[in-house]
Amino acid sequence: DRTRIIFVTVDPQRDTPAKLTAHFSKFDPIFIPAYGSEDEVRKVLKLFGGDFKNEVGKDGVRTVDHTST
Repeated sequence: DRTRIIFVTVDPQRDTPAKLTAHFSKFDPIFIPAYGSEDEVRKVLKLFGGDFKNEVGKDGVRTVDHTST
């Protein structure tokens, strides 16, 4: 009866199912966390016109860029 919002992690290396569950337990149950391998996430995002890129720079800083879709 309610709209649901599915949050698909674009950083499956850091966003484990346990971390997502703990984080989203603080929010309204309307938000549903979704997790998968990088390939699985990429396939799902492609269905909705989204994309992401995980990179580690020369300085060791990790960045995650993604579309807003």
